[in-house]
Amino acid sequence: MRYILFVLMSALFIQPVARAGESASPANTAALVNGAVITTADFRAELDRVLRLRNKSETGMEPAMLAMVKKEALDTLIGRELLYQESRRNGISIPPAAVDNEVGRLRRHYASDGDYRAALAKLGLNDDMIKSQVERGMAIQSFIESKFGSKTTVTDDEARSYYDSHQDSFRQAGQAGEGRSRAVLPFQAVRDRINRQLQRERTLDELTPYLKQLRDAARVEIYLAGDTD
Repeated sequence: MRYILFVLMSALFIQPVARAGESASPANTAALVNGAVITTADFRAELDRVLRLRNKSETGMEPAMLAMVKKEALDTLIGRELLYQESRRNGISIPPAAVDNEVGRLRRHYASDGDYRAALAKLGLNDDMIKSQVERGMAIQSFIESKFGSKTTVTDDEARSYYDSHQDSFRQAGQAGEGRSRAVLPFQAVRDRINRQLQRERTLDELTPYLKQLRDAARVEIYLAGDTD
């Protein structure tokens, strides 16, 4: 469960989505997904993340482009919530020890506990919020793998065929000598990378229409006036 799918699942550090029945005033609600609340804070955090990925800022963006990015951010949150609800409906449960291990892995990205705490404070998060988000992300990944895993398996022949037809993507780093191109890395050295790439592509091929089905069947209410038009 190491690879992350799509932008839909690439962020664990987002404001937690409120559960159905939790307090969220209409002014602070971006959307309802089968009764679960996506807050405006959720939306702003996801929008900031999408803008960072695009190396853009709201100021200076064309209105039509900004509206598209805002829609992408909200659609990502809605899709993530729908997948989490499906994971719960299918009985997927992540053991607390697995969540703790993943949180520990995230913490090791920081030089010190102080740096980690400062990062959480900047995002307005605490330990319980992080654990909640990690649990949600792991549940979504587990659900996707259980539902689509058999359809995304990559055989050696398929990986070899991809390698043979994309060799320019597997050349060694560094400058080539005069009159010589950079050497191509051997197949075994890039086999895992090819496997991950093809799995991502195939999972997206399966996930995209499935998400559309979920959303068509869901009760989604959007409250962001003008933000995603």
